[in-house]
Amino acid sequence: MRMPDPRTFVRLLAALACVATLGAPPVSAQDGDEDVVLTTSSLRLALMQLATSVDANVSELIEAGPGEALYLQSGDATLAELTDAARAQGMEGALSRTEQGLRLTRPLVVLQGARLDIKPGQTLTLDRTRGAFILALGTVTVDGATLRSDGRPYDGIPGFRPFLAGVGQRSIAITDSALSGLGYGGSSFTGGVFVGAQGLLGNGSANALTGNTFQDLRSVTLSQLDDAEVRDNHFDVFRGTALKLEDGAQAAITDNRFSGTRGAHALHLSGVRVAEIAQNDFDFGGGKALRIDDNATRVTLADNDIAGFEGTAVTVAEGAGCVRITDNRVVRNIGGGIALDISGDVILDRNMIATNRGAGLAINGQATGSTAFVLNNEFDGNRMGVRGTGLATVRLAHNDLSEQMPRLLAGDLDQVTPTYLEAARGGAPADIVVEKISARISDSLRKDAAARAFDACGDEETL
Repeated sequence: MRMPDPRTFVRLLAALACVATLGAPPVSAQDGDEDVVLTTSSLRLALMQLATSVDANVSELIEAGPGEALYLQSGDATLAELTDAARAQGMEGALSRTEQGLRLTRPLVVLQGARLDIKPGQTLTLDRTRGAFILALGTVTVDGATLRSDGRPYDGIPGFRPFLAGVGQRSIAITDSALSGLGYGGSSFTGGVFVGAQGLLGNGSANALTGNTFQDLRSVTLSQLDDAEVRDNHFDVFRGTALKLEDGAQAAITDNRFSGTRGAHALHLSGVRVAEIAQNDFDFGGGKALRIDDNATRVTLADNDIAGFEGTAVTVAEGAGCVRITDNRVVRNIGGGIALDISGDVILDRNMIATNRGAGLAINGQATGSTAFVLNNEFDGNRMGVRGTGLATVRLAHNDLSEQMPRLLAGDLDQVTPTYLEAARGGAPADIVVEKISARISDSLRKDAAARAFDACGDEETL
């Protein structure tokens, strides 16, 4: 469990206390044993305190955002109850009923201890023209509902679009819902959907994101979340990196579809400790399909289909290590198949890597002492099979390059081609170990070599 910085604790308590004491007298709607308390107050105060407490980049909103916001101070509220409270306060225009559902025309801040439930069948439209968005310091749930943006651009901030942002491991839960048109700018906080666990609000496990369709967002970001589960979602036509996980642990990203993404990556894991990325469909897009970086460790990429990206399909970089890439299909990508750039230990086994316009596998600048295990893969019709520069140690064993001829190896590996061909003489499965620019024929490969290498990752390896 992360211990919050005491200064963060004090600042965030002060923020919540100040927000709770400002604004008009509260208007309540009875909800079981607890009142739903809604007030109005300055948006600027909440944003300034948020920026200093959790390092959210909201300077544009502070300087040019809407002046007033709704604050849900306490209670478990439905949209209907929130609308009734707004009407009782004479603010029918802030949250009103329309033919399409409900429309929010102001920023809404859900304070710690309060909860907003957007229930099955409901549609909430966030008014882009009026600068609406939702900030959850308490809890917001979206279950079987539609959340969308509508309206002309907001005059105060170029490119502004509404967004949903939460601070705290369990601040936002989204299941079986459709979200569209959200997110703007270069900050992950305003990118569309953001859930961050930082400071005082950083304890506990994350809520799962399951069964949703995210369309025309800039990004979905999960920051410093433990036990994140992202399953059975469709990430469609994103304007930035579709899904980013940063600095969390024990993540599972399974059975999702990424299509038509236009950002740098469809999926980006940065600094994540222990993650499974399995049975996802990455179906064409700009940039890369997947990037794993910033010392991420113990990541398994298994049983994914990755095709049709303009950049290299998969990149492991910036010290990421103890990564296993197994049983994936990586085909028809313009920038290449898989790239290892200044990575630690990586195990690639039983992958189909075919018809990529660049190298099927490119190994660039391995970290000192690291090993790339390339075992039992099929390389077919790539511009070249395996290219290597700045190598530490690479084991090439039992790979099928029969349809990769004549360009098998390239870069620094080109000069070890004779050793590789000697190892493959007579139809035997080639097995060589490359250390920097020299190579030797290896001993026999164990059947469980890939699993053993991943289990022992970080220890001394026996090649």
